[in-house]
Amino acid sequence: MPERYRGADQFGRIRCLTTGQSNVLGRRLELAGAGPDGSEFPIEIVVWATRENEGEWAFPAFVHDITERRQAE
Repeated sequence: MPERYRGADQFGRIRCLTTGQSNVLGRRLELAGAGPDGSEFPIEIVVWATRENEGEWAFPAFVHDITERRQAE
């Protein structure tokens, strides 16, 4: 995740856990992803919330690199 999104990500998770509201969960979003070296590339992402074995919340995501699609556009 690019540094510029980390604060919003943390705020969104806290908001979801405290109010049950989210502008992101279950929606397909096109954002920038970050590689291990910090370089950014376009991604499509869907995030959802689920409870793990001990009742703690987890936020798994499906992430798809859409670099080729963007280049074709």
